Formats: sequence, C-alpha cells, structure tokens
Amino acid sequence: MKTTFRNASLREHEAMRTVLARMADDQARAERITALKAERPDLTWEDIADRVGVKERSVHNWRSTGGMKYENAEKLAEVFGVSVDYIWRGGESPGETPDIMGSMNGEKSKFEERLAAVERDVAEILRLVRQRIGSVERDELEAEAGPPDEIAEKPSKPRAKPSRRGR
Repeated sequence: MKTTFRNASLREHEAMRTVLARMADDQARAERITALKAERPDLTWEDIADRVGVKERSVHNWRSTGGMKYENAEKLAEVFGVSVDYIWRGGESPGETPDIMGSMNGEKSKFEERLAAVERDVAEILRLVRQRIGSVERDELEAEAGPPDEIAEKPSKPRAKPSRRGR
C-alpha cells in the first residue's frame, strides 16, 4: 500500500484557511463591539462586564480579539440593544431594517417597470382563460340542451300506399 503525503498536505491547507477565516470573523466582531461601546459613552467596560456576568479582562479581550462564547454574545447584544446576529456575524446594522429596494441604486425603476409588465401579462392571461372557460361552458350547455327547435326535424306523416284500382 503506497502512502501519499499530498492528501495530508491539502487537509492542512484547508485547516489553515478555516483558521484564517475564523480570525477574520473574530477581528470584525471586535471592531463591532468597539463601535457599539463608542456609541454608549455612559457605559464603562466594567459596567458591561458586570451586566454580562464576566470579568472585565474578558470584555477587554473581546474588544481586542473578538473571540467570545455565543452565550456571552447574546448577553452583550441585550446590553447594547442590538441583535445577537449583529454582534456575532455583523448581520444587519444595529436598530435598522435593511432597505433592499433602496440599495438597488437606480435599478428600482427598471424593476418596477418589469413588475408592471408582468402584472399586465398575468391580467391578459386571466382574461383569455376566463374567455375560454366561458366558451367551453356555453358549448357544454348547448350540448345538454340539444339542437335548437328550428333545426330539429319534425316527424313526417307516413305516405299512403297507392291504390291498384285504376290499373
């Protein structure tokens, strides 16, 4: 059995990428925590530590490295009045609902034009379907009623047989 070192090398490379990604996430989290604290000058780092239930040294580590437990991120989010998603991942801006349509920068009018065109197409399709349903219903009613009276054949009188008398 031949051992290859290439697979192990690839795994180490992948593990390094994971560590680097985690470090980048932690650094971004540290920046968000520092920014939230700057918005609340009434709070000291000691106050924050007391409210979360950790030592002040832990809070200083969070603001410098961003490394923290998720449970502490939940408590910290309550202290600052933001979502835990904002603390943990940087989800949405604190206290704001994202404006998806406003972020389209000029694409909004194109989107609205396309939406109006689709609505017109749907309305036309509905009209055609209703028209087709109406004609099918009329055809079915006519089939049930039978042919109109003017067209219906009247039974003819039986013909009299010619007499043989005059021959």
